Amino acid sequence: MVDADGETLRQQLERSRRLGFLGPGPVDEHIGQSRALAEVIRDLGHGGGTGALLDLGSGGGIPGLVLIDELRWSRVVLLDRSERRCDFLRSAVSGLGVGSAAADAGKREAVTVVCGAAERAARDPGLRERFDVVVSRGFGPPATTAECAVGFLRPGGHLLVTDPPGGREWDANGLAVVGMELVSSSSDRPAWSLMVRVGDLRPDLPRPEGRSRRRPLF
Repeated sequence: MVDADGETLRQQLERSRRLGFLGPGPVDEHIGQSRALAEVIRDLGHGGGTGALLDLGSGGGIPGLVLIDELRWSRVVLLDRSERRCDFLRSAVSGLGVGSAAADAGKREAVTVVCGAAERAARDPGLRERFDVVVSRGFGPPATTAECAVGFLRPGGHLLVTDPPGGREWDANGLAVVGMELVSSSSDRPAWSLMVRVGDLRPDLPRPEGRSRRRPLF
């Protein structure tokens, strides 16, 4: 992606690296792995211009910024609790020529940055049960990630999580507690797990900030 000022996705992610927001490994490797996640989402039938995506703990912009570049969405939210990372994300969204103003002009999808704890954001009526896909990379342990993500998902919506190298076991009984089921997974690079929201959303989920880490449900 290149905007009128010549700023590219790679340049924005290099800036993220300099700021300390992006993990080890070449930027092109991060982009390639995020593109692999885009293929998983395409296979679900999302990303054709009508779905809504939320990047949970967007941090340095991986995979969210790449998924904006690779797929078409009616709405994208990049969510992070750090003001510094949110400042970077807002700058990157503006520099890449995406965002609410661009969407209003009919150029691209509506992309917004939300700064705050996921537990609180998932109680916002404008965000709760509003998304077809939630993606997560390095947000937290499985129980924390699932509990925080489920509040954003519509019934039948999918959670796509990047797992450690070699893959990770997700507790089926634990996922059922938060109203999710494992659909598929891969131990390739990148390793990932795909969950779907089933049934009604428990009104107490997610629990208040920090509870899912201190007292995980599974």
